[in-house]
Amino acid sequence: KAVVSTQSGHYGRDFKWSHDGQYFATITGDTLAIYATPSMKLLDNKKLSVPNIRDFLWCPSENWIAYWQSENKNIPARVTIMSVPDCEPISYKNLFSVTNIAIYWQNSGNYLAVKVDRTIKKEKSTDCDSALIPLL
Repeated sequence: KAVVSTQSGHYGRDFKWSHDGQYFATITGDTLAIYATPSMKLLDNKKLSVPNIRDFLWCPSENWIAYWQSENKNIPARVTIMSVPDCEPISYKNLFSVTNIAIYWQNSGNYLAVKVDRTIKKEKSTDCDSALIPLL
């Protein structure tokens, strides 16, 4: 058995596994580190740069990762679905005035639900919205 640690010294407390156990991943700063089993090495020997990444979730039926990035200056928040191991985006959706996002895969992995908390500028309060992200 192998033990994997991240360079930041934070040891696996945020690792999440793919549905088939072939991969596991964690967020370190503005990067998504995806490891392959059984080698326990970084996929393609590098972390993926994902500015403002906040959370991710593996699809329960495919080697896909859904992740969200927070807004930054004039760049909107974004939810992306990415295939692994090629790390190519399958789908994405830009979202505006976002304070927080929660992502939920449907049990069979056919749908991704997104709960969006937004700031309403006029009232300076928050509102909750939801969206379905198309997979293909």
